[in-house]
Amino acid sequence: QTCLRFDQVVANLGAGPIEIAYDVPAGATPAADVPFPVAQRVYESDGSFTDRPGGTVTYHGVHGHYHYSSFANALLWRSDARGAKLGDTPVAASHKVSFCMADIRIDTWGEKGDGPRKYYAPDCLFPSTSDGVTDQYRQGVNNGWSDVYDCYIPYQYIEVTGVASGHYRLEFCADPFNELEEEREDNNCVVNHIRLSGMEGP
Repeated sequence: QTCLRFDQVVANLGAGPIEIAYDVPAGATPAADVPFPVAQRVYESDGSFTDRPGGTVTYHGVHGHYHYSSFANALLWRSDARGAKLGDTPVAASHKVSFCMADIRIDTWGEKGDGPRKYYAPDCLFPSTSDGVTDQYRQGVNNGWSDVYDCYIPYQYIEVTGVASGHYRLEFCADPFNELEEEREDNNCVVNHIRLSGMEGP
């Protein structure tokens, strides 16, 4: 396999935390394709909150924990030398389209974080509460913090075996399926213009 590895950073630039929770059977390892519903908790400025549907999680055997299906994705598109997208479908996509959210880095975009560190890794890998029948998991990214995924993490790549040399757009989008309520929806995606060479072999 030929893998295109990359880092990903998702920053919370909003005024409040992004937080999700989900319930799964306690002490069980579900099949990889079994979805469990997610609730997004939306906090108000007066301290109140509401819960709303926010997608699903599925169990990821390689990582040994649940992955949220609507946190982020990565797509590779063919482009011309100026970076314009070519074609109607991406040539490849990341197999890892979901994550375990946590507050990893502050001052991501040169601005001091607004909120205290609230969501820790690896706490997101373990139930926050359990009654012996149902485990509840809770994870998120507080305002002013970012979640970071380094290129060496398993499945943090796009397989490009058989992809031709040339110009490409590596597109990364947070909340790609628009399942989360956000203050803004126009700042979720970023594009990296890259050139692959020597793809036909030595």
